[in-house]
Amino acid sequence: MGISDALSVLSEQWQDIRAELPPSTAQELDSLVAKLAREAHPALSEEYGHEIADLLSRSLPVAHAFRRALAAGTRRSVAATRDPETLSDWLVLTESLGAQVDLPYPRLREVADGAASWLLASPSLAEEQVRANGHDPFSPWLIRLERPDGVLQWPAFQFSPSGSVWPVVREVNEILDAEDDPWGVADWWLGENHMAGSVPARLIDEVDDAVLIELALDERSEV
Repeated sequence: MGISDALSVLSEQWQDIRAELPPSTAQELDSLVAKLAREAHPALSEEYGHEIADLLSRSLPVAHAFRRALAAGTRRSVAATRDPETLSDWLVLTESLGAQVDLPYPRLREVADGAASWLLASPSLAEEQVRANGHDPFSPWLIRLERPDGVLQWPAFQFSPSGSVWPVVREVNEILDAEDDPWGVADWWLGENHMAGSVPARLIDEVDDAVLIELALDERSEV
């Protein structure tokens, strides 16, 4: 991710980067880093990260390592994923930046665990149940989530009352790459979608499949 890579450069080269800035810009950087490090919610802290990126993009040379890292990375949002490992990496990064301005560390593990707990609490099937319905539990188009104890579970919304995989679920999961980002795709299905005006999983078999597919394509285009 471009923003994560760029902020890693900032953390590693903090003293050198800060020394290149005018005093007023350095103070503004300190203030933004403090807000970033204090904000426990990834979506909100990421906004401060982008403000830092905008500030330093205006202040550092084009060839600077910070700007190169920002330009080279993808635009995928940290907030768009619910993968605990990705969120933990982000929070470790904000901790390292917070240490530069002598701030106490945020609640790293609590935030990462909280981001996953509500998804794990949704109705799910065990591996043997998925197999009993004639499916390969490790098919790339099926979302599978790992609990803290290492046990895997499959969100139940993916399966029809007869036990088959909803065709629209398979297609959307492939569009959003559930194999690579199961937490983010589960969050997309189970979270409120402002464009749909509802939770996408509740719309399965209620609206045309094309509606959900279009929503997924819109989501992918924003990544």
